[in-house]
Amino acid sequence: MEEVKCSICEDTGWVKEKHGVKKCLCRYSEITEDIFNRMRIPKRYRDKELSNFVPEKKYGHNLILTRIEDYINSDDFLEGKGIFLVGSPGVGKTHLAVGVLKEFLREKELLGCFTIQGLYFLTSGLLLTALHLQERF
Repeated sequence: MEEVKCSICEDTGWVKEKHGVKKCLCRYSEITEDIFNRMRIPKRYRDKELSNFVPEKKYGHNLILTRIEDYINSDDFLEGKGIFLVGSPGVGKTHLAVGVLKEFLREKELLGCFTIQGLYFLTSGLLLTALHLQERF
């Protein structure tokens, strides 16, 4: 008999609630290829997380990380507020954007995606990364 990995759902992926069921948190710990595709995260950024971002003082990353953490822990997204990241090439905008998307998936069970405009701006030299939360997972 195989060992049960998740003690919450007993590896079913679902947790009973008063009025039905919801997806278990264990389902969000491993982001599948399908989820990456729905989030439109480019393959070269799929290993990026907020936890593996290395802040650099010269770019003010510590302040940016604090603001991102505050945003993730708030309900500002419910009011249509987002995050706007601007900077020179290689300062970490895309890494941070992917990390935020993954945190929203794990913490709030919201599936977000890069907008086409965000990717377009990134490649056109305007260096804008836009995030939009599009649906409840």
